[in-house]
Amino acid sequence: MHADLIIVGAGMVGSTLALALQGAGLSIKLIDAGPLDVQPFALTDPFEPRVSALSAASQRILERVGAWPGIAGRRISPYTDMQVWDGSGTGQIHFSAASVHAEVLGHIVENRVVQDGLLDALKASGSIDLLPNARLERLQQTEHGWSLTLADGQQLG
Repeated sequence: MHADLIIVGAGMVGSTLALALQGAGLSIKLIDAGPLDVQPFALTDPFEPRVSALSAASQRILERVGAWPGIAGRRISPYTDMQVWDGSGTGQIHFSAASVHAEVLGHIVENRVVQDGLLDALKASGSIDLLPNARLERLQQTEHGWSLTLADGQQLG
């Protein structure tokens, strides 16, 4: 099975890359060892401890690739200040929305919410071929490019 671009891993980075390149005239396949199912979500669901601090720049990227509505429609929490310090307590830095004349610096978002927003956008795109439950077994260079072999024996290149 041929593709111009094969992205291995449909996490936040791989999914965003696939969405960002979808209008470039490339045949794109996005493979992942997991099921790539959007998880049911309710505001009453408990918060998940794995979160990301998404800056305004990250939000703009997610807006451009069509994932932000699916993220913001679930659960986000804006932040106006952030303080970061090193492990030994000898250095720290403080960021403030007020210092850059902004309402917020960004949003704290559960990783699951980001991933589901990206999956919504991927499934709506219609131009990216998603291959769930596809574990990469081998990657090798051939005279014509690269060949990927999945655990089920399927060959991509």
